[in-house]
Amino acid sequence: QEALESITERSTQMSIPCNPALLPRVVAYLGREVRQHYPGHQVPLPDIKLALYEALSNAVEHGNLEIGWEDKGEALSEDSNGLRDLIALRRSTAPYAGRLVHVTVRYQPNEVFYSVRDEGQGFDPDGYDAKRALSDTGRLHGRGLALIRHYMDEVDWSDSGREIRMVRRIERRDRPQVDGASA
Repeated sequence: QEALESITERSTQMSIPCNPALLPRVVAYLGREVRQHYPGHQVPLPDIKLALYEALSNAVEHGNLEIGWEDKGEALSEDSNGLRDLIALRRSTAPYAGRLVHVTVRYQPNEVFYSVRDEGQGFDPDGYDAKRALSDTGRLHGRGLALIRHYMDEVDWSDSGREIRMVRRIERRDRPQVDGASA
């Protein structure tokens, strides 16, 4: 514990292929890692993991594979394999094949910083209407950015929308009380 508190910053970098089947494993790994980096802290793990999954999924589907909002909606409404088939087709077709998602995590004393960057064309985050996405309950998609904004303390984009940067503050647990005195 003492050694960890003396480190001012730790980081992890990884590049992953555009395979949606890998995302739960990547999120689980990063979840274990964030918990290990903050012993004695209240780590909001479900919030972090949900936001990470959404950011990674968006980077794969919308970023690297350039599946638009309407295209995804069509694929989801076609049949049970529509989206899976569209993803498989894009993953094997130029220019999408071989693109990677780059993840950087910086663990600082009281916050964790995530950067998820894709190799796609980018998008305009100002064009996203969270109220519309959340109110359209007939759609099976479109709420990821609203969830990310809800579960992270800070969210912004760079590199023409190809990189999302997220910050979540991590609070220290209250020290346990011993016989009415602070331990």
